[in-house]
Amino acid sequence: MPTDLRTLFSTIDQIGARDRDAIDRFISHCLFKSGVWASPRTSDGIQRIRLLEHTSNTLNLAGWIHHIDQSLHAFWLDLRSTTETALTWRLNFGLKASSPRLERNAIDAHDSPHQIDWRVVLSGMAEVRDGLLVPLEARDANS
Repeated sequence: MPTDLRTLFSTIDQIGARDRDAIDRFISHCLFKSGVWASPRTSDGIQRIRLLEHTSNTLNLAGWIHHIDQSLHAFWLDLRSTTETALTWRLNFGLKASSPRLERNAIDAHDSPHQIDWRVVLSGMAEVRDGLLVPLEARDANS
């Protein structure tokens, strides 16, 4: 039976601190494993999350994450449960927008990451270890 993402992220509907930290940690490790960030500790926290889908097999959310230098980056994360301990993930990171206004509104104005131009698109597998989601690999989803 696939991992129940409603259990793994039990308070995601309220975007509690525990879930926000778990998502921040997961995204940071994905960006580090792919070489986008120099360290898994490069994040300075998630500013905002927009929840698009949260079922037992799917978690789809978008938001804004701070880099340690205080720059703000958009992201779109899609998690799919495949087995009891394994998941697939896709992370879109860093908008390519033609204006500050389009960049600022992109996360709220779209319902799919495919409607937006991204600087980085990564995908990979993850597993649940001691109740935490851990990326096993990160690769460029466009190659």
